[in-house]
Amino acid sequence: MWKCPVCEKVQERQFVICPVCGFDSSADREQYPTLIYTQKERVSRSGYARAKMERKGSCGANARWCLHPDGLLKIEGSGAMQDYAVIDENAEQLDGIFGDLFSDLYQPEAPWTAFQNDIRRVVVGTGITAIGTDAFADCTNLQTVQLPDTLQIIGGNSFQNCKSLTEVRIPASVQKIGQKAFYHCTALQRVILKPGLQRIRDWAFAGCTALQEIQIPTTVYQIATNAFADCREEVQGTAHKAGIENPQKQVEKLNDTLGRMGKNAQTAGYVICDGVLESYTGTEKVLQIPQWVQKIGCKALAYNENLTEVILPKGLTCIEKDAFVGCRNLKYVDFPLKLEEVGESAFYGCTSLKQADLSGFYTLKKIGALAFAGCTALENVWFSGDLNEIPEYLFGQCKNLKCVEFSHPEGDEKDWVRKIAKGAFKGCGKLTGFEIPYTVKEIEEEAFLGCKALQSVVLPTGVKLGRNAFDPSCTLQKEYEIKNGVLLAYHGYDSHAKVPEGVTLIAENAFAASRERLLSVDIPEGVRAIGAGAFEGCTKLEFIDLPKSLRSIGERTFAGCTSLKCFNPDATSLEEIGSHAFRNCTKLETVELYSNRLQSIAEDAFEGCTRLRSIVSSAKAKNAVRQ
Repeated sequence: MWKCPVCEKVQERQFVICPVCGFDSSADREQYPTLIYTQKERVSRSGYARAKMERKGSCGANARWCLHPDGLLKIEGSGAMQDYAVIDENAEQLDGIFGDLFSDLYQPEAPWTAFQNDIRRVVVGTGITAIGTDAFADCTNLQTVQLPDTLQIIGGNSFQNCKSLTEVRIPASVQKIGQKAFYHCTALQRVILKPGLQRIRDWAFAGCTALQEIQIPTTVYQIATNAFADCREEVQGTAHKAGIENPQKQVEKLNDTLGRMGKNAQTAGYVICDGVLESYTGTEKVLQIPQWVQKIGCKALAYNENLTEVILPKGLTCIEKDAFVGCRNLKYVDFPLKLEEVGESAFYGCTSLKQADLSGFYTLKKIGALAFAGCTALENVWFSGDLNEIPEYLFGQCKNLKCVEFSHPEGDEKDWVRKIAKGAFKGCGKLTGFEIPYTVKEIEEEAFLGCKALQSVVLPTGVKLGRNAFDPSCTLQKEYEIKNGVLLAYHGYDSHAKVPEGVTLIAENAFAASRERLLSVDIPEGVRAIGAGAFEGCTKLEFIDLPKSLRSIGERTFAGCTSLKCFNPDATSLEEIGSHAFRNCTKLETVELYSNRLQSIAEDAFEGCTRLRSIVSSAKAKNAVRQ
């Protein structure tokens, strides 16, 4: 224990530079003779002060760290992070006997230690291969951790006492979890270990009292007997059983060796030819397909009732027709990021599969008809990529499907989903919410027939509907609700709205349903007035394009648009701006109004615009402008 003579803060070990107040005791040895110093503890006072101010710096030979104001700690770069704790197991024992004699075996504290209570999330970037010992220990407010697929080692004590951490996903690249890595993470409920892991060291998950269950991959050949000490009995039992059964590590080594020698192999139940898995006759429940497989062939694993989990290789690009058809006990599939195609009926009838996560896979270009049809346990699906259409009966009779989300690469919206084919979601009785991509131009017959829980759907402008495209119980709403030239409401999902031609008036609260997503809006020529509160509370709205034809901006039209920075001065016919029209537009700095017809601007039109410096307007309206 060491007590700083200036700030009187007590530290567990001795420092030359106090990490709290920056006191440099090296200049006061005579005044404070009881202090003992070690070479490893000498740190630059200016360096510490700079790190404290900037909250960033180095954490390895080629690794950098940065703590963001929202509590996100990002580790970027390449190679291993630095160790920040005792790195020799014997040193821990010797330290207790000989005290400071072995203090030079210590590494300096992590540079973010002074801010560890501010850390809420940790993201370790691609390229980092090892997390140093004690790196994130005692970050008691840390809630989520994201680890890269380049990571190989999780060092000892690295997440010890992270008492707010609830879930950890260990990538398949990790080979070793060090001693006490997640020791006493008392809120940790779920740990996902991927095949590829080999060693789990002493006390790695000891004291994780909230851990519900654990599945040990067959690649793990060493589990310390106390790795899951003080966890639930069922968790300890699973770990004990895995440690006794000793996975088939030698078989996997043989497969890897054959893969390096050539692409053709027949061993351990695999039949692989030219990088294509043609069949598998083994009995593994958790199957990690060899990394050199590039394609899963037609019916390669069809009707395999042993499979419960499949880890697909990182370089896999194609899953062919009927590849997993009828695997009724298959619960989980780890899809690779380079996947380009999923064939027809690929997972047809996999009645235990609960989710399909294909998000972030912007290489995905094609999914065949019936690919997930009959997956009656399927609840959640996430898609992304350059898909042009949702094929026929893709999710037909997925009776428990509740959520389907689509995303696309930024800037590629126009090339994305154009058609939802026949019966794509037919019989999905529990589907409650579905946002049809605004790029869709056609929805074929019976696409959503039988989706009785789907109460309402917003249809993109100009979409063509086939016969019985939706269940009769579903209310169909147009993206733009227009009557007699008046835009009554916008129900769409596009964050960049474009008001249709022919609209002359935007009604009161017309964009109320888009307050949380609208970024910009294009208003065409011909619009003469915008009603009260039309865009009120659209907090993400950054830019508004006002037409020359516009004459009136109503009360509270843009009130609370806290991201609005400017609007164009092209509204040369503008005559009036109503009360509180731009109230609390806190980022609005300059307003330019060049209409010669401008007659009145309400005195409180720009109330609460704290950054507004000037209003440039015609001479007619200057006497009405409140600055």
